[in-house]
Amino acid sequence: MSNELFPFLKEHSFQTPRKIIFGPKVANKLGSELKMIGGENVLLITDKTVKNTDPVNKLINSLKNEGFEITIYDGIKSEPQLEDLEELAKFVTSSNSFKVVVGIGGGSVLDAAKVASMTVANPGSIKQYIGANKVKKHGLPLILIPTTAGTGSEASQAVVLTLNGVKVAIWDPNLFADLAMVDPLMTIGMPKKLTACTAIDALSHAIEAMMSLDSNPLTDAIALESVKLIGKYLRIAYANGQNFEARYHLSLAALMAGMAFSNAGLCAGHAIAYTYASEYNLPHGISCALSLPYIMAFNLPTCVDKFIAIARMMDEQIKDLPPFDAAHKAVIAVRKLIEDVALPTSLKEIGIPKGEVPRYAKDLITKYARLLPRNPREISIEDSVTIFKRMWEGKL
Repeated sequence: MSNELFPFLKEHSFQTPRKIIFGPKVANKLGSELKMIGGENVLLITDKTVKNTDPVNKLINSLKNEGFEITIYDGIKSEPQLEDLEELAKFVTSSNSFKVVVGIGGGSVLDAAKVASMTVANPGSIKQYIGANKVKKHGLPLILIPTTAGTGSEASQAVVLTLNGVKVAIWDPNLFADLAMVDPLMTIGMPKKLTACTAIDALSHAIEAMMSLDSNPLTDAIALESVKLIGKYLRIAYANGQNFEARYHLSLAALMAGMAFSNAGLCAGHAIAYTYASEYNLPHGISCALSLPYIMAFNLPTCVDKFIAIARMMDEQIKDLPPFDAAHKAVIAVRKLIEDVALPTSLKEIGIPKGEVPRYAKDLITKYARLLPRNPREISIEDSVTIFKRMWEGKL
């Protein structure tokens, strides 16, 4: 059957980690999974905060009691620079004895674990792998265990890092984990602000995956379910961090959003978020929260049907509304959710001077052009200035 005769019949690909285990207490199965992999000498990548939590301490002690040799690397920083990852790579290659890499932590930790795994089979500077499809071989067996519900890094083929003040990425299927273990109990201790930031990051992943020109029916279905779960459970988890039902569903939503964007890619929302995040030292979730409603509003004419679906999933009343008005309800619902979890909704709120708007608008078109081809609506420099002006004022 020829696609020339049926142009609507498109080819789609979909990739994930080789194995995903989701559910309460699945982290306790780490030892048995390591035994199946055959890795007795384990490099555990984390950060100092996560390493000192009770669940992680118990997990490490359990592995030691089972006879595993554990080397802990806890020097991972939030939003790592290229130099940080180069230092990690040197540590890994200088030992040359590790049999498996385990990453336990937030997105930066999980991304660093991917680098630790990759560097054994892909020598040289990490810098040479920045871009898409440059990692030639899958590295050491890799197990990822998230402690937040947001980045979806456990399910993605991406490593995000900062180079000379600019957010860049390594993007390659060889970075997928051999095993993602998503245990909602690992997220119980997250404070309110982190809960909000990480969940809105996941929401950005899901909605941008749906807006992306590389989206497909598989990614749309998964992303839309993620939107539904975040819309239903984020306010509950924010109000009561001990509500396990909410934590459970937010962890599932983050995993699903990670699967969606790792296949559909991200678009202009993340590109906009990157322009000011480093300079103002903003958590990634806050920078995404600032950009998401505005890029949705800009893209709305090209995403009416998808936004109507999002509005329904977020329990907006759209019966009898014209399609465009019904779709706009999705933008309003996302903005309201961000407000309800006390995240900023304008650049003015975070102290960015209005005079910086033209610079950030230009940076979007130049420094972060790599994400714009997937955006469903072309963005000119004039469009960019308009978007940033509205973001500064807080007016959709």
